[in-house]
Amino acid sequence: MTVYPITPKAELLNQARTNDEENWALCSGCTECCEYISLEIDRPTTLKDVDNIIWYLIHQNVWVWVDEEDKWYVQFNTRCKKLDESGRCGWYAHRPKLCQDYKQAECPRYNSGPAEKFLFKDEEQFMNWLALARSSKLRSLQQRYLVQRARRWQRKSKKPNERKDANGRRTTTEKN
Repeated sequence: MTVYPITPKAELLNQARTNDEENWALCSGCTECCEYISLEIDRPTTLKDVDNIIWYLIHQNVWVWVDEEDKWYVQFNTRCKKLDESGRCGWYAHRPKLCQDYKQAECPRYNSGPAEKFLFKDEEQFMNWLALARSSKLRSLQQRYLVQRARRWQRKSKKPNERKDANGRRTTTEKN
């Protein structure tokens, strides 16, 4: 039977402190990973998916991106409330596990290539990408979405025609 030495608590604390200090040094002057949150979304395969992505992208500070494994994300560009004036985490010892698990090797600051395979900052970029996509299914989605959108606009542009009846009350009739 192999006996493993028990590491004294003080030594574990010193190791943790060293890792925290190293992390703080690596992050010095950078808050990039604390300036947004990303949530995984479905890859667009339906008109509803395309419409949802368009909806995300017409909002300020919202992007959509695809990682190297073809997973799709919506990104909300919003600063963490726990950052202090110097750009340090004011909640470092109590930060969520997601923050603890973030590896500096994944940080754009230490990675020479782009962090994403595709990045869409507005609906036009996304629609252009769909139009040029290798997949005929994606190109078809873009075309079908444009037709659907044109029909919606056409229906909404039909304004009611207001008239007054014999008693002076307003009545509306559909305009042709």
